[in-house]
Amino acid sequence: MSLKSALALTSLGLALGSCAMISAPSAQNRSKAKNYFNAGLGFFTDGNYPESLQAFEEAAFLSPNDPDIEMHRALALFNVGREEASIELMQKTCRLREEFPECHNNVAYLTLKRGRYEESLAAADKALASPTYSSPDLARMNRGLALHALGRYRDAVDSFTKVQERASLQLRCRNELYLSRSHLALANFAEAVRYARVGRELCENEARGHLWMGYIEYRVGEIGRARDTYTEIIRTFRDPEVRDEARVSLNRLNREEVLSEPKLFL
Repeated sequence: MSLKSALALTSLGLALGSCAMISAPSAQNRSKAKNYFNAGLGFFTDGNYPESLQAFEEAAFLSPNDPDIEMHRALALFNVGREEASIELMQKTCRLREEFPECHNNVAYLTLKRGRYEESLAAADKALASPTYSSPDLARMNRGLALHALGRYRDAVDSFTKVQERASLQLRCRNELYLSRSHLALANFAEAVRYARVGRELCENEARGHLWMGYIEYRVGEIGRARDTYTEIIRTFRDPEVRDEARVSLNRLNREEVLSEPKLFL
């Protein structure tokens, strides 16, 4: 999942809660900080991360220790390549509110991206422990990813399975594919195929779901179907990187070579 998606799935309308500030900003500074913050959100959504970071830093200067500003400043830092600084700031930000599950889940995501799986799992658990969290399915998926990376495949399956059907389409699409991958690691081939098909249907326009389906078909010995899947990807998708990946897999199938597991989203 991209950080743009993570931001979209994080509540952007959090009410400014009470927190320990060095000094309370004036009404004028709060108003200016809000304007910079909103500008930062706009830049972030457009993928202009340097401008986004600059706007969030201006907002943070005017309104120090504001949890929402600091959380989004940390996300912008990650996107400009300052990943360790981003994680450090996000962890600090989580302490600014007694209940801040969105922040803990962002820590789970950022540390997951850096391969710090134990930290990611602990942060996801903190997010899920909060009764105020409005997006627990996102934390359940991140928790499952950390567990899978740690080789705890059965626990990962349990976490992915708890994601609700009312979750967003994008989240469900990815979650089902991750669930398929964990079942494959357990040699539960029927379940791996089942969830790969569900994920592909939910991710109809997402190439990763189709590439994963082709790989699953190959793993369970349905070579003809795998060939058809890769051929359809080459015919349908315009992304040259995706088409090249499908061509490589198809050529390896034709030469009866071993296929590598394709990367999913994270």
